[in-house]
Amino acid sequence: MKRLKFTLIGICLLSSTITVFANENEEGWFLRPIFSLSNLSDTTGAISGSSQSGTVEITTDSGFSAGLGLGYQYNQNVAVEIFWEYRTNDSNTTFADGTSFTGNYASNVFFLNGFYYFDSGSKSNWQTYIGAGIGWVQEIDLDIESMGSEESFSGDGQSATQLFVGTEYNLTKDLDIQLELRYGNISSIDMNNESTNIPLNGLDYKTTSIQVGFVYQF
Repeated sequence: MKRLKFTLIGICLLSSTITVFANENEEGWFLRPIFSLSNLSDTTGAISGSSQSGTVEITTDSGFSAGLGLGYQYNQNVAVEIFWEYRTNDSNTTFADGTSFTGNYASNVFFLNGFYYFDSGSKSNWQTYIGAGIGWVQEIDLDIESMGSEESFSGDGQSATQLFVGTEYNLTKDLDIQLELRYGNISSIDMNNESTNIPLNGLDYKTTSIQVGFVYQF
């Protein structure tokens, strides 16, 4: 988890250096920092090889995510990007024997995204878009805490998918502001306890995000 937090701090510092301009969707490279409210669906998995073997239930509260994309706009309608996303949600984990732990459920994922922008007319500053992405999980992490003690389960290497729809408003010459609804999914996650190597299997990671982003074209 520490390396996820340091990565987030670095990305935020980078994005804060971007000057606010507007984007007319001309051909060229762009940077896209985003910040969002994160909703993470409750999930059920199973743990084995310990006194708490059996079903594990994870419920989550609202959280947040942040990320940064580097992309290329091919024309007025088509763009692609490589996108990094960090996401975190508070969680409550309950084991088969009834013991319950507060904690945090977080991920660090890289995506390859594609965008399609719909024509909106030359006089409109608004443009609607849809998109999809496939991703690779650099780390997914479940921290559980009780009575001052903490344990962590982590995994990596899973594939991820996402779908999104949004609207973009042209501000000035080099930058747009975006409002976007995004759905993501990582299925059948396998993680291991970082201290004991006890496996936690079969979790899902389904996210819904309402996010604000800026597209700086250079």
